[in-house]
Amino acid sequence: MSEQTEVLTCLRRIEDLLVALLKREVSDVLEKELSDDNMRKIYALTGECTARELSEETGLGIATISRVWQRWENLGLIVKEGKKYRKLLNKN
Repeated sequence: MSEQTEVLTCLRRIEDLLVALLKREVSDVLEKELSDDNMRKIYALTGECTARELSEETGLGIATISRVWQRWENLGLIVKEGKKYRKLLNKN
């Protein structure tokens, strides 16, 4: 096994462990936040749709969606990358 392959294998293992720890830490919060159909839809489409598109999809205002994203960022459920948000975990 090459050194590069060993490093990649190690990094994948670290990522798996971090995901497991994150799931354990935020699972209750995530369940609570996604108890509403609109919140589940927003979470599912975070990173794929704009606030405007989500507003049209859910009937919620753009400002409401922005506040939801800010709350979720503060709770550690999503991260902001540039102008977009990205989920740290996929809800399974």
